[in-house]
Amino acid sequence: MTKSRRMFMIYLEHMFSNYSVKDNNRAEETARNTELSFADKFTRGYQTRNREEIEAVKAQMKHEIPRREVMLFDSRKQTEKYQREMTFEKGKVFRETKEQLKEIFSEGAELLYTRGIYQSVSDGILKTLGVPEENLPPVRIISSERELQKFKFSGRPRGRFLEPDAKKARNQLEKENGRIDIFLPNFGEDLSPEVVFGTLAHECFHAYQNSKVGQKIPPDDFGDAVAAAAYVRGKQEYVAAKRNHVSYERQGYEVSAKEFGKNTVATTMRVLNEAMREA
Repeated sequence: MTKSRRMFMIYLEHMFSNYSVKDNNRAEETARNTELSFADKFTRGYQTRNREEIEAVKAQMKHEIPRREVMLFDSRKQTEKYQREMTFEKGKVFRETKEQLKEIFSEGAELLYTRGIYQSVSDGILKTLGVPEENLPPVRIISSERELQKFKFSGRPRGRFLEPDAKKARNQLEKENGRIDIFLPNFGEDLSPEVVFGTLAHECFHAYQNSKVGQKIPPDDFGDAVAAAAYVRGKQEYVAAKRNHVSYERQGYEVSAKEFGKNTVATTMRVLNEAMREA
């Protein structure tokens, strides 16, 4: 545990020591009578209806360090959820994603250049993270230098999530859910399935964050409520790369998405490989 995280936990445990909370049975108890630390509350499905306790934590989200720690914690939680669904449980989302991919691969589709492959992977990731099906963003692939120049994206990030914008959107889905863009020419010599699908997962996590901010994913417990508060404030305080690149790279909103992309790509590649073998 990092020093900043330890300090954050100590501060919050002290802050909570005098607050009254309620458990799932609505029985009154006090925080000092439980052995649960803040970390335990955040990870064990802890429930509380005490508005003072919730608001106290939300107030801390105005600070970047605790906000980044909460976002990273949530990123790891969502990574585990995706890995469990796609590797161990092989549940409904896994089966749907694999069947879609098998159908696309059976038609001789190219892994890096077929939009349907990216859309299937993106939908699978976001469904696993709890984004409702009606809120899944479409994916657009920019695959040629000419196309890249036409959209004036040269030198920009290799992928990005665009928030819903009714004025600029090309279709109804984009107006409501935003869009994920992947710019293949910008990968240069790094153009490989692992790097590209890691980038896609990164942008999917931004779409997930946007859904949390827009309350499209209701919080299940105390930890989810804290994460949602972190994303709301993180979006308000977001630093664009062109404004300050160092701050952009270090902010929790980006660091958590980067971690998710890096830690889920191996799982995605296993699903893709399995679908290709069976196609």
